[in-house]
Amino acid sequence: GMHYTGMSAAEFQLDPSVIINVDTTMSFREAFLSGLLVTAVIFASVVIFVFADLRRSVLKMSTELYRADTFVKSIPASNSCSGNAAKYIKKRKQSKFNLGVL
Repeated sequence: GMHYTGMSAAEFQLDPSVIINVDTTMSFREAFLSGLLVTAVIFASVVIFVFADLRRSVLKMSTELYRADTFVKSIPASNSCSGNAAKYIKKRKQSKFNLGVL
């Protein structure tokens, strides 16, 4: 469009009277290290939040499994479901995902 035509038609000339103070600018190394530091801080924050959320999820699941196990254990042996309850408890004890509940 017109923008690109206009930019190519422009003429830029260096004005030697303009002095840029280089003491206030960042070097490439400083910019790189700053970017690296910001990236590391953001990554560490994400990892902390992920593990906090994971811990909360595991705690919630553990609590729900504990409540379910307590309920299943409370089923009397005379109940018609007691055979299934015993199978559930046996299967949960053999599971690698028992979270220390049983």
